[in-house]
Amino acid sequence: MPAPDDPVEPAEPPVRLSLPLEYQQDVFHELREEDALLVLARGLGLLRLVTNLLHSYDAAGNNLILLVGADDRENGWIGEALAEQAAVSGSPKCRGLKLVNTDLMSVGTREKLYASGGVFSITSRILIVDFLSTLLDASKVTGMVVLHSERIGATSQEAFIVRMYRQKNKDGFLKAFSDQPEPFTAGFQPLTTIMRNLFLRKPILYPRFHVTVAKSLEGKRKAEVIELEVPMTDGMRDIQNAVL
Repeated sequence: MPAPDDPVEPAEPPVRLSLPLEYQQDVFHELREEDALLVLARGLGLLRLVTNLLHSYDAAGNNLILLVGADDRENGWIGEALAEQAAVSGSPKCRGLKLVNTDLMSVGTREKLYASGGVFSITSRILIVDFLSTLLDASKVTGMVVLHSERIGATSQEAFIVRMYRQKNKDGFLKAFSDQPEPFTAGFQPLTTIMRNLFLRKPILYPRFHVTVAKSLEGKRKAEVIELEVPMTDGMRDIQNAVL
């Protein structure tokens, strides 16, 4: 118990999540508990889940998180969403998304950024160079988030990155995402192959017919259908009779 005269540090504000639907909250908690590959039906808010996951680690502070596989549009969306969530939550440790996607950024600049920590969206080519040159020590990475997992083959750059990461870092987390389930159904054991390339053991599958998804999307009120019938004119009736 602190003495009466001792200053009491204010408690940190809890991390606020913008996940209004039940299935989104279930997926978030599953991903926080253990490493997994999430295959989500298209249109169910994959980037929202990714952003909330990144925000939960960003708000904790002292983390080095790598986002791999994001394109320019996704980087823009995630960056804005992280900034918005940081403003709403009021967490003083949030740093937002930092982009490492150009050769114009010098080696010294990248080294300082990695040392400061935070959430980094980095291209596969630059990340391979920084891993191999030990500019970025894989053992110091808190975790890695991989997008577009359906594209990861045995010889892809992302598979090589994950292999280097896991060889030097056994404790960091790894979360993989995809909202294109079709590639996981073509060929011989595609899901098993991709999970092996990602060094993951658990898949999380959420199709549209999942019980929780269907319940969340139905809502409390069912859609009302109103049918309107426009009467035909005499000319339209003559045309219809001629066609028949």
